[in-house]
Amino acid sequence: MFGNKVEMPEKIDNRFKEVSMNDNTTFGTHMVLKDIKTGVLYYMVQAKHGGGIGLTPLLNSDGTVVVESTD
Repeated sequence: MFGNKVEMPEKIDNRFKEVSMNDNTTFGTHMVLKDIKTGVLYYMVQAKHGGGIGLTPLLNSDGTVVVESTD
């Protein structure tokens, strides 16, 4: 499981586009990222102190994942 290397078809840097960012908060940097292949939007927060990062998909009010067009 952890010993097997899996070749990634593309760099992860090329897969996501920054939709919005706010780094003027006390806690850290907040971003909305878009997966340019699937259109799924993610919320990411990076803590100023301690180096932690959280990532979660954005959800609609009915609990489904927020998806934008990939155009």
